[in-house]
Amino acid sequence: MIACQPLSLVALEALITVSENSRSTPPAINYMEWDGLVRLCFGRKNKTLGAIFRQKDIIDLMKNNFNTHSAVQQNGHDEGSKQPVGPQPQAMAVDGEMSTEKAKEQILQVLEEQGLSDQRSAKMDVDHFLSLLNAFNVKGFHFS
Repeated sequence: MIACQPLSLVALEALITVSENSRSTPPAINYMEWDGLVRLCFGRKNKTLGAIFRQKDIIDLMKNNFNTHSAVQQNGHDEGSKQPVGPQPQAMAVDGEMSTEKAKEQILQVLEEQGLSDQRSAKMDVDHFLSLLNAFNVKGFHFS
């Protein structure tokens, strides 16, 4: 038994050794937004994402976050170029404010494009949540 231990350690080291090139870096995400999305998705029993994001209070929350974020983006000009800092959201209304109907339409469109409106949060993996967060961010919706 004792004679086998050095051989098993050598075999174990050969299995565990990972080259530095094989490691991938995690995607850059805002953990405040990640936390906000996950809390929304898992805070509502076992509902589908479509049912969660159709609720009036969730739509109002996301609309207010959109309007706040777009106002910050419009006021956050770079001093030298007078251009807004960062990407502009695709769903921006003409006056910078988004209506509740437009917000609901945009939110449900994101869910349909991702194919997640009938999915339950507990059945999704991390990649689904990352793609959903990215899709909402592209449309200008943020969770922080």
